[in-house]
Amino acid sequence: MANTVGGLIVIGVDDGKQDHAHALAPAEPAPGRGEEWIRAVLANWIQPVVPNVDVRSLKSADEGKIYWLITLPPSTQAPHAVAAPPQRLQLPRARQARHHHAHPRRIRDRPALP
Repeated sequence: MANTVGGLIVIGVDDGKQDHAHALAPAEPAPGRGEEWIRAVLANWIQPVVPNVDVRSLKSADEGKIYWLITLPPSTQAPHAVAAPPQRLQLPRARQARHHHAHPRRIRDRPALP
């Protein structure tokens, strides 16, 4: 998302193993798994770090449950890659509702968009 126009990730939506939202599925807050933890996961797994990410919790109508909203702006530091073990960078690319990974060199060497 940060490699293109940005976007919103909603944690608490069930996709029903399909390529679209199927049902709401808010979760109970987990100790130690709050905003700081989400930011740490992003900082440890995405390189370079995506700046200006907004992380918020949103109370659900279900008592005591929440959704997480993660807003990713378009980044001036793109391309970003997933730092997957063993320290290999992988760049996600969407294709027919599935995610594939491209080598950073393929992204770097691609022609510029008009």
